[in-house]
Amino acid sequence: MKRNLNFACNIGTMFGPSESLMERLQNVKSAGFESIEMAFPYTWSLEQWKEALLENPLSVQLINTPLGEKGEFGFAATPNHRETFLDGVRMGIKYCKALKCPRLHIMAGPAAWAIQQLKF
Repeated sequence: MKRNLNFACNIGTMFGPSESLMERLQNVKSAGFESIEMAFPYTWSLEQWKEALLENPLSVQLINTPLGEKGEFGFAATPNHRETFLDGVRMGIKYCKALKCPRLHIMAGPAAWAIQQLKF
């Protein structure tokens, strides 16, 4: 059975932070991509996303849950941040639904707590 590959462009790494969302999506289209992933889409409102995607039709394939404000890299592995984690999941689901994105990557956060729980 043959399968066609569908490459998704990571607009956070392939196109610079100095570009606006609209410019990034225009550059993605110009480069020939049909799909994108954006690890952290929360810089822009859903309205901005919808407008930019209406102008530049692309399929959003993946986003991450929020990192946190102090570089925590997520909260799934930190038990004392349960509500922050759940709030991030809710926000991620909201963005996924609005952008018709089928994948939400859960950012675990630092593993220090989990490693401390290990007993050898």
